[in-house]
Amino acid sequence: MHPLVSSNDVKRLVRFFRGESIPLYWARNPRETNFGDELTALIIPTLTGRGVHWSPLDRGCLVGAGSVVSWLPVEESRQPRVVWGSGLMHEESQVELSSDFVVSVRGELTRERLRGSRSDSAISLGDPGLLTSEAFPLDQISSTHEILLIPHLVDRQSEGVAEILSVIPNIKVLDVATDPVTLCARISQAKLVISSALHPLIVADSYGVPNIWLKLSNKIHGGYFKFHDYYSVFGQKPMPLTITDLLNSFESTQARVISEYERPMIESIKADVKASLDQALGIMGFLRF
Repeated sequence: MHPLVSSNDVKRLVRFFRGESIPLYWARNPRETNFGDELTALIIPTLTGRGVHWSPLDRGCLVGAGSVVSWLPVEESRQPRVVWGSGLMHEESQVELSSDFVVSVRGELTRERLRGSRSDSAISLGDPGLLTSEAFPLDQISSTHEILLIPHLVDRQSEGVAEILSVIPNIKVLDVATDPVTLCARISQAKLVISSALHPLIVADSYGVPNIWLKLSNKIHGGYFKFHDYYSVFGQKPMPLTITDLLNSFESTQARVISEYERPMIESIKADVKASLDQALGIMGFLRF
């Protein structure tokens, strides 16, 4: 046996990889589902065959998709957390994570704001939501070619939604708080996805569905930061369309977005996200909380 690996280490690893449930933190909303925050809890069991259970941040756990990195120093834990694809919420954030294992983060903007963690080159990039298409493969036969509008939770009552419906009557409005698996299926079958929320756009990218980042209000916490953080992995820095931009010659806007849609190196980025999940679970096996 390797001198650095004890018999107890081996026993912990065997128990972990035999399929014990994975302690996972995600930002649960007791009142309604938050699509992006729920994705990690759906993706991991499908890809790994392992169950997950919710864990508070003050215990050792895996931390996945969502803008939750800045919460880690606040919620002190006696055991390290393992960060997989999480991000920051605000541009001005600077976070010390010397006691946690950061395997990957959402994008460049989060990575450059971390202190006390591993070097930049050791931290992979990419949102876990990019693995949605692998967890729930596309059924090409059932494609509907719908145009979907998915407002952020804070934008569901926006006057802009009604304005868009009056101009584009064939558009389908989906509630971002609906069942996440159903929402993923509808996105995968769409012709175009329009959203003021980040994770419907990420899931659309996972399936290769053209999409439009739409600004419906100034209510989203953190402004543009998390969007620019996500798009940084593709070397892109888009700006959202306003309602006026969208409705001014919508047919030509739609045609342009579809024809110019591109997420450079997305398959390579997905592979990095998947590899970083394997790495995170390997670390958790050794820690065995």
